[in-house]
Amino acid sequence: MQFNKYLKSCRKKYNLTQEHLVQALYNFDDSFVGLDTRTLIRWETGSTQPTAKKQILIIKLLQKFVKCLFNISPTKAS
Repeated sequence: MQFNKYLKSCRKKYNLTQEHLVQALYNFDDSFVGLDTRTLIRWETGSTQPTAKKQILIIKLLQKFVKCLFNISPTKAS
């Protein structure tokens, strides 16, 4: 799956508006300071794409949403 389609589908799956995702990214890492919804729209449509570093950070943030939604916590090995 292309990153732009992944980004948009995850945002919708987790019921995030573009504004909410921008704010979450801004709060997640300083790399997203200055990010706005216009840039996010460009990423989602595929007209531009974030750097590889930012793509990795976005994926990490989205994984946090999954853990929060399903209340997943690491288990200790016996």
